[in-house]
Amino acid sequence: MLYVDDKKAKRLNDKAILIRWHKLFKGTLLTQKYLQGDKLDKAQQFFLNRTIADYRKRLADISWFMRVLNEDIK
Repeated sequence: MLYVDDKKAKRLNDKAILIRWHKLFKGTLLTQKYLQGDKLDKAQQFFLNRTIADYRKRLADISWFMRVLNEDIK
């Protein structure tokens, strides 16, 4: 049985979301740059925020998780 703790997922800060994502996937150059502590300009920050929002949704989505699991099995 799978369970998603939505409250906990929403409490995680941006860095925690990216660290969890990078445990599963390579991420983007922008997410890697952010985790290395590099400064981002406004445009980069805008796109990073959108990426983090997508990652947050995906990490809390059981159907997305199952699809990713299934890709490795094939």
